[in-house]
Amino acid sequence: MKTCIKLLAAWALSLAFTNSPAATNVPMNSSGALDFGHWHFEWYIGDSNNEGLVIKNVTWKGVSVLHKGSMPAIRVKYRGDAQDVESGCGPYLDRISNEAIDDALDDGLNNPYSGAIPTRVVLRFFDNDERIEIGVFAILGDYDLFQSWNFTKSGKLIPKLHSRGWSCCEDGIENTHKHHVYWRLDFDVEDKNNSIWLHRKRVNGETHSRYEKEQNTWKKESDISLRWTIKKPGAERYVAVQYPNQGPRDKTGKPWFHFGAHDAYVRRYHQEENKGWQYCGDTKFDCLIQLGYGWAVPPGPENVVNKDIVFWIVGHIKHEWTQSDVSNPHWHPTGPVITPSW
Repeated sequence: MKTCIKLLAAWALSLAFTNSPAATNVPMNSSGALDFGHWHFEWYIGDSNNEGLVIKNVTWKGVSVLHKGSMPAIRVKYRGDAQDVESGCGPYLDRISNEAIDDALDDGLNNPYSGAIPTRVVLRFFDNDERIEIGVFAILGDYDLFQSWNFTKSGKLIPKLHSRGWSCCEDGIENTHKHHVYWRLDFDVEDKNNSIWLHRKRVNGETHSRYEKEQNTWKKESDISLRWTIKKPGAERYVAVQYPNQGPRDKTGKPWFHFGAHDAYVRRYHQEENKGWQYCGDTKFDCLIQLGYGWAVPPGPENVVNKDIVFWIVGHIKHEWTQSDVSNPHWHPTGPVITPSW
């Protein structure tokens, strides 16, 4: 095994993961509020819970969409020799802590924004000011991560994670790994009590089903795509969530062994679960938990019809080993698309 080369926190280089040049880069405070088009939202760095950059009290055209959005965990598994779920490095449980977030405009690497006020949160404008991106740049071991929330004037909210780098140093397919990115979305569409529907698009049409109880969901072989709608019962307004199709979940057997097996989770809100990811323990097996919030004890799954619901959605990034990626690490993204209907 050779020594890993630590990636530098080159914020200027991180601009390269978009094809749309940024018109303006604005250093922001670590917390605040902003209006953009018909959007209003607040943000803060989730210091105490290691949730990265958190948004809250999000409205579209003055109507409540999201009480809180955060990214509590990124679960990572290396392929290794693919003999079992513990093959390869890890598995890892990564969380964007307060200490991991880097000063985006103060990296000392001939930054084109040198002289600007160092900032841990950066706001960027794209597409002739039709889209804004508010995000943080973090360093976790040998990974560079850029976590952001994107808002468009046309009415889309897009959580994103870009990742690059390697924590395992073997050359070859053994170094291929997956990042499973968990967003926690506490929707309050018009009201805190909502219901949620699952829509599966297939070759012969689309099926629709309402969640009656807490449930785990995954994309099936027959599905072309998944989306969800969340609304206040009896209301016409709704919010749609389109599943990110960048990568598939982990199936049973080699090489991923069901490590990241689900694509979404519907849970009843409980204040004691409004926190960071539960610590996974000191052994690899303890880190294999899919979601630390649910029906661990009787009476089992709770009713979620017209209730305060938390929706977890998972993006899967398959980071395949190539010599090109090792020599010049590429950014690998994932993220769903959230769209209010009114």
